[in-house]
Amino acid sequence: MKNILVITISTLLISFAASAQDTKSPKPKIKSESQLVREQLIEKLYLEKSGRKSEQIAAEILEKIDTDTAWASEKAKRDAYRIHPLYAYLNAEDTEGFKRFLSSLGEVKGTERIHFATAAYVRQLVKKGIDLDFAGELIQKERGWAKNKMLEANQASEDRTKYEGQTFGYAMFTADYAQLLYKKGEKAKSFDLYKEAMKYNQHRKEAELTNAYLVVASEMLPQDVLNKEMETLIRNGMATAEIINRLKTVYVNKTGSDAGFENYIASFNKDKIKEKIESLRKIMLDETAPGFTLKDLNGNIINLTDLNGKIVVLDFWATWCGPCKAAFPAMQAMVDKYKGDPNVRFFFIDTYERGDSKEKNASDYINGKKYTFTVLMDNFNEVAQAYKAKNIPAKFVIDRNGKLRFKAAGFSSDADLMEEIEAMVTLAKEK
Repeated sequence: MKNILVITISTLLISFAASAQDTKSPKPKIKSESQLVREQLIEKLYLEKSGRKSEQIAAEILEKIDTDTAWASEKAKRDAYRIHPLYAYLNAEDTEGFKRFLSSLGEVKGTERIHFATAAYVRQLVKKGIDLDFAGELIQKERGWAKNKMLEANQASEDRTKYEGQTFGYAMFTADYAQLLYKKGEKAKSFDLYKEAMKYNQHRKEAELTNAYLVVASEMLPQDVLNKEMETLIRNGMATAEIINRLKTVYVNKTGSDAGFENYIASFNKDKIKEKIESLRKIMLDETAPGFTLKDLNGNIINLTDLNGKIVVLDFWATWCGPCKAAFPAMQAMVDKYKGDPNVRFFFIDTYERGDSKEKNASDYINGKKYTFTVLMDNFNEVAQAYKAKNIPAKFVIDRNGKLRFKAAGFSSDADLMEEIEAMVTLAKEK
């Protein structure tokens, strides 16, 4: 049975921009002894890896909240601390410990995180292929909760952003249930659920969900119908790097080469690219790009001034940055798109890296994923600071005259990123 890409809990719990430390932070205020004690105990809870010990620390925190006036400010977070041991069990992949502690919690109303923790637990059970009936009961309950939250948010029409977030939550939990049914061999039901999940993925355009849907669709649909489905997804602005790769394989098998493939893909999204170009034209910059000299992973020296006459795309990243790595499949698709154009160069600048083995960490990750990136090492974060890239991922496009034309931070979806990079490069070429 093929493995289906599984949506991780981090998708819902972290934003798509990782903040690097600001070296010029203001001097912190002096804290009281009670505040320091409180913060130290809370930090101890968050750092504890043992589920059992985490339970003990959480119990100590709850007692202080209930009895110590110095902890009054933490009352609103009481349930969040109460359920936190679930995450210790999750990280340790202690499914039995999670199940026992979950059953002991009873009703939890003070935090929604328990629903996402439970869904993550279901994913672990599905991945291991154990306790699937229990997992099914849990995820159906959580899916019902997510649907109610979505309907409630829809009625509160003044906050559409919240509604869009809730629809994505429902899509995620529906995809979790679809994954479980696929694991049990109920492929037809799984496919129906994935189709429903995709209806609510149209705003977020989550690539992992789309790719998971394609795995099941490839088993349920004839190849010609599957091809049309992938073309429709591109036309609707939901392209992923995986879709591009799948269609390229089909195209090469049919024609014998990849000649004309980019024009074939462009026929489905050319209107969206045109819209993106006109939108970005209005915010085009005209700044001198900061110069830099950095080494790549092979020890070669790259100097920006040597790249005059070329369009340069910079992507600042780090191995610890989840959103940076989530964007890499789409960035690989862009590298592949322009590999035949000698006047467009991509550089992936590893910055804000942690640990002593920075080059090894970067090399191991890039080679392990088989990305064909030119990685430059900004070991002292000087280039990131020169470009004011406080948050990563951060991307910059420089024209052939050394002018900085675009900058963008964060990552939303494969489709948006690929459209954005293509539009930026097109506009930079005009200068």
